[in-house]
Amino acid sequence: EQQTEHGSVSHANELNLQANEEQRRDVTTPYDTTTITAQYQQAENRANAPPQASAAPEHPQPVVNEAPHPLSLSELLRVQDEQEGQISRIYEEIRTSAMRQAQMAAQYQASRAETRAQMQAVLEAQRKSDEQAQKTQDEVKKMKEEINVKVEETVREQLRELRVAVDQEVEGMLTKKLPKVIKKEIKREAKKEKVKKEKAAGKPKKNWSLYNIHVMEERKRLKALGSEQDLFQVASRSWKEMSEEDRMRRYGDIFTLDKERYEREMEVWWEERKVPADQRKPAAKPSPPELAATADTQEFATDAPI
Repeated sequence: EQQTEHGSVSHANELNLQANEEQRRDVTTPYDTTTITAQYQQAENRANAPPQASAAPEHPQPVVNEAPHPLSLSELLRVQDEQEGQISRIYEEIRTSAMRQAQMAAQYQASRAETRAQMQAVLEAQRKSDEQAQKTQDEVKKMKEEINVKVEETVREQLRELRVAVDQEVEGMLTKKLPKVIKKEIKREAKKEKVKKEKAAGKPKKNWSLYNIHVMEERKRLKALGSEQDLFQVASRSWKEMSEEDRMRRYGDIFTLDKERYEREMEVWWEERKVPADQRKPAAKPSPPELAATADTQEFATDAPI
């Protein structure tokens, strides 16, 4: 009797476990009410069937005091409706979330396009600003160059006028106030500057005058004597003591040869520069009869060879 009762309880426990396992199915699987009813009926039939004798187990199983109550068909249908409602809510939430994400994606794309357009507008404005700045810089540079040119021309003109005024003032001072010796020295310096310019232009050296030749001869004589006397004082004194005939007799040949040499070189110099004959200045110094020089008026030529 105990074995029979124990077998019935075990069989009922198995049925309850099977029913509970059926309830834990996946919520996404639709329920078939016909199948569930048939299975429930089979479970009840097995529960009402007379128990069969069985051998006593070697190890007695624990006795369950009270079997779990199986779910009825109405409860199963209610659970199914709740699960379907929960599935519908989850689906709705998923759909709403998808729509929200799509909306956010559209807003992001629109914001990105707007930002790109703003960036392009900023770059275009910056490019135009750079072009305008470069144009302004070029205009300012051009204006500076024009101003510098005008300033240089103005300063050059003012310096030219100032130089002319100073030269005129200095010339007036030389004419009125300076002694005769200083005037001669200034003329001598001017002549040296002129000779330097002629040498720089490749112009031939001028021929010696009779007085130049006389100074050279006096230099040689004083050097041979070892005298420390002033060359120009000695040459001027001895020049005054000679007559015109003595001068020509002593220095005429040297003067003529040097004059011819200078005239030949000047002819070549004029030809190289293609200067017309009517514009050529006299090449050589005048001859001794035309010169009629004295020691008071003669000056030592700075371009004469030493």
